[in-house]
Amino acid sequence: ILRENPMSPEALIGRGTAYAFQKDLDTAMGDFSK
Repeated sequence: ILRENPMSPEALIGRGTAYAFQKDLDTAMGDFSK
């Protein structure tokens, strides 16, 4: 849990990385299930 400002650069980068990773994971799963 982030205790600092949720709009801080570190938090935004962390969320962006997690979102990108989730998107890549969804894409990979979609390709795998074809």
